[in-house]
Amino acid sequence: MGTEKYDGMELYKYEAVIDNIDLPVGPNIPGRYSNTRNVSVDPVTGAIVKGAEHQVRTLADGSTALDTTLTFNDAAVRYQAKQAKDGRSQITMLTVILPLILLVVGIAALVGAFLLLRNDDHHGAHAARAAEAPEPTRV
Repeated sequence: MGTEKYDGMELYKYEAVIDNIDLPVGPNIPGRYSNTRNVSVDPVTGAIVKGAEHQVRTLADGSTALDTTLTFNDAAVRYQAKQAKDGRSQITMLTVILPLILLVVGIAALVGAFLLLRNDDHHGAHAARAAEAPEPTRV
């Protein structure tokens, strides 16, 4: 349905419509039901940041039994936006920052292992040469 900006985030807007279907209003009370639900979702975390729903319930004779609109209040929207931002930070940490840190640690470990092996080879070759050299004679 589109996008909207909220608190620095681009949210995807969705709308779902149920239009005038047969649905009992209560036990043995025939009626009809309509509902339009709008949500704004953070595409990174999937958190629903904003939402509104308009429901209409009518009796069989067409008279209105219920006509109400439910929406997220400002506190709920702020809370959901904070949840989405926190989730984005965690996703960035797990998918970008942590792999980079582990890459650097891995490279450092490989360099350290190479230097240790090189140093061992150098000492091993020196020890082999010393073993091959004739022992000095004592007088």
